Amino acid sequence: MVADEVLKLAERTATSTKSINSTADAVRADTDAALGAMRLVVEDVLAGSASLEQTELRLAEIVAVARQSAGLAVQEREALGQQTEASNQIAGTMERISCGLDASQQAVAKIRDAGAELCDTALELEHLTAHLRVAGK
Repeated sequence: MVADEVLKLAERTATSTKSINSTADAVRADTDAALGAMRLVVEDVLAGSASLEQTELRLAEIVAVARQSAGLAVQEREALGQQTEASNQIAGTMERISCGLDASQQAVAKIRDAGAELCDTALELEHLTAHLRVAGK
C-alpha cells in the first residue's frame, strides 16, 4: 500500500510538474508576446520621435521663410513709399513746368500783340511821314 501511494504521489507530482511546465510555457509565451509588443511600441515611439524632429525642423524652416518674407514686405513697403514720394515730386515739377509754359505762352502772345501794334504804329507813322518826304524832296 505504501508503494501504491508513492506511485500515486509520483503520478500526481508528474501531472503537477506538467501543469507547472505548461503554465510556465504560457507565461513565457505571454512574456515574449508582451516584449515583442513593447519592442514595436519602442520602435513606433522612436519613429514618431524622428518624425517629430523632422516636423520641428520643417516648422523652423517655415518660420525662417516667414520672417524673411516679412522683412521683404517691409522693404517693399518702404520702396513704395519712396516711389510715391518721387512721383509726387515729379507731379509737382510737372505742374510748375505747366504753369511756366502757360506764362511763357501768355508772354509770347503779349509780345506778338505788341509786335503787331508796333507794326501798325510803324505803318501809320510811315503813312503820316510819307508826305513829309515828298515835300522835302
